[in-house]
Amino acid sequence: MPLSHPPKALRAPERLHQVLRELVSAGTAVDVHQLAESLKVSSSTIESDLGRARVLLPQYRLVLVRDRESLRIEGAEVDKRRLIRHTLTQATTQTRLLQLDAVQAAYPSYDVAELKRVVLQSLSRYSLEVNEYAINTLVLHLVIAIDRITEDRTVTTAPVHAAADDRINSAVRDLVRYAETQYGVEVDPRETAALVAVVASKSTLRLGDVVDSDAVMSAVGERYVVLVRTICRELSKHYLVDIEDEALVAGLGLHIRNLVVRASAGRPVSNPLAAQIKQAHPLVHELAIYFAQHVELALDVPVSEDEISFIALHIGGCLERQRERMDQTSVALVVPKYYRMHEDQSKALAMSLGDRARVVATYTSADQDWSRVDADLIITPIEIPHLHPARQVVVSPLLTQHDLDTIHGAVQAARRRSSWLRAVHQLRQLVDRELFFSGGPWRERDEVITHLVAAMQAQGVVGDAFLGQVLEREAMSPTSFSKGLAVPHAMTMDAHRSAIAAYISEEPIAWGGSEVRLVLLVAFNADERRLFREVFDQMIVTLSESSRVQRLATSGTDYETFIADLMDLMDA
Repeated sequence: MPLSHPPKALRAPERLHQVLRELVSAGTAVDVHQLAESLKVSSSTIESDLGRARVLLPQYRLVLVRDRESLRIEGAEVDKRRLIRHTLTQATTQTRLLQLDAVQAAYPSYDVAELKRVVLQSLSRYSLEVNEYAINTLVLHLVIAIDRITEDRTVTTAPVHAAADDRINSAVRDLVRYAETQYGVEVDPRETAALVAVVASKSTLRLGDVVDSDAVMSAVGERYVVLVRTICRELSKHYLVDIEDEALVAGLGLHIRNLVVRASAGRPVSNPLAAQIKQAHPLVHELAIYFAQHVELALDVPVSEDEISFIALHIGGCLERQRERMDQTSVALVVPKYYRMHEDQSKALAMSLGDRARVVATYTSADQDWSRVDADLIITPIEIPHLHPARQVVVSPLLTQHDLDTIHGAVQAARRRSSWLRAVHQLRQLVDRELFFSGGPWRERDEVITHLVAAMQAQGVVGDAFLGQVLEREAMSPTSFSKGLAVPHAMTMDAHRSAIAAYISEEPIAWGGSEVRLVLLVAFNADERRLFREVFDQMIVTLSESSRVQRLATSGTDYETFIADLMDLMDA
């Protein structure tokens, strides 16, 4: 498909996509000078793009062949399509979340929004669904397939691992009929099989409100249900989290089943929020890594960082449901007595709060000794003198939606405040003076870890196996964060006692693709697993801003200052 009037001043990823799409679409070899002219760039710029192409193409089993000034790409049709999908995604987004308007702009002769509607409708008809991270990629795959078929470029072999699920096959038949009717193409069995493989890797069974264990077993399959439950039990032993509810088993079971399909078909998944999930929810990410490690061992399939981040979404959702049930804020309501208004408002508030908080008392008078009232928050239409502002929420006499929204915000703030205070108290106990180091000569990741582990061993914190366990965890996924912080630790909680060793480096340390100056080596004892849940997340969130890490790395060069600054940041 020749290019016409390409946009000026394209970014390098956009230009690379245009170059490769031109080479893939051309029926014959393309002259390098004509390519430069069509893109309105210099020959040297095209040569630079071709250099990047030579690095990229082998990843898709493709080869750039050059005969003097003539260029062509050789390889299988299915790999050429994968290449175009990849370069378009890279060219149009910085987050890897492909936008539909980018697909429409690249293929203006197709009604992409209508095609998306047809895809969703076809999947829904057979109780299938696709998440928002994958739907636009699936639509792009279908658009490219139709576009290539119209150019008489069809796949020559059927995929080895085409799915046999009747629901998927039926949905694909509907999509094929639509493509043939709407665009006048003929989709042969090999193209159909390729589309089946793609849909199988992107879609999943719609569970709805499935919570019954028998229904979950039937929907997901015994193999995956048993595996998920087994890993959840092991995870609970190590991290003291009870996450084995039926919604999680069903969701994770389906995800693992689809993960196997994707691995067999060689169709990796992409999660544009992977880095954000790791950064914002380190504990959930840690649990997901543990889960992924056991999946790899049980099924002998690789689990990528993107897959781990999707597993984290499932686990995080379960933990949030659990948190809502268990970590409730207590609320007392003040409603001046007037007929049954106090009863009505108490019921309305309890219904609005749901599992987030519980109404422990309703008072018809503000004349109380509030120091003796056991409630985290007091909801009152009359400001109570001498009661701390953070403990009371002043509302109108008749609870409005605005009042309820304000109360919800106050409940969230109270929960965060309680959690922070517990973490601050525990950190004071965990950061040992003898385990603080600043300005040392260690400049390599493994060197830093080795010395910090040795310091812990000297203090009787950990045993001989700890160093190997920490390095094994690093090999799975770097414990560095993009803000100059690394938090190495083991996957097990078999330290003799819980402790944190800190190291501040004068120079940046290369650590898993990032540069860090603050290293916090964490060791936890199995009997103190609750410390892990309280401290780990809060500590990382506190240091999630580079300015805070920089403050500790520059001012906290001695133990007393470091602790004071860390506690100050935690309190903030």
